[in-house]
Amino acid sequence: MIDSDYLVTFGDSWPAGVGLWPNDEKPYGALLCDRLQIKNFYNGSIPGSSVSRLLLQLFDYISCHTTVKNHIAIFFITTPGRSLLIDHDKNIINFNTPPPNSSNRNAFDRNKDLTEIYYKYLSTVPMDEFNVCRTILALQQVCSQVGIQDFYIPGWLNMKFDWPGVEKQKIYPKTCTQILGYSRDEYLAMQKVHSKYFLPCGHPNSHGHQIIADYLY
Repeated sequence: MIDSDYLVTFGDSWPAGVGLWPNDEKPYGALLCDRLQIKNFYNGSIPGSSVSRLLLQLFDYISCHTTVKNHIAIFFITTPGRSLLIDHDKNIINFNTPPPNSSNRNAFDRNKDLTEIYYKYLSTVPMDEFNVCRTILALQQVCSQVGIQDFYIPGWLNMKFDWPGVEKQKIYPKTCTQILGYSRDEYLAMQKVHSKYFLPCGHPNSHGHQIIADYLY
């Protein structure tokens, strides 16, 4: 018996269900919610989000509910290379991918310039891995304090979540791409091609979301 009346997903475009919206198809979180016979589903995912933004998504969710005790949350661990900046006006600037090199810009693009600076001077693999583990520790601590049942699934990159204090039993041992039968390199090579489980935009189709939901179940 599932002791919850809410299931919520957090993350980027995959749990958000990008590519499914025109056909009103359900992402894996909603499909899992139906199968578990949980009354309410909430999708707190935001396309283009980083792992760091999972904390902000969780805080927003908690602030909108009088209680979240025994709610089930599934956090999607996107590529560690993404990050964010919160400016003085509390605007969130997402760092998703390094921009192409360009020395002849016609106008100053603040977000683009910040992204170039971030990936040129601040982003390293050890730092990215540090940020992911630090965020997971924070998510697990917050969920423990408010009574949320928290679970995690990596997107397409295997990582070692071997920090002391990280509850690894809550992290699904396969990535979403592995669940769908691809290695990371295979996924990157075919993500613009319509396939059995993927849309041409590189996101899972309804069949792919169903497979992920089945595995999580």
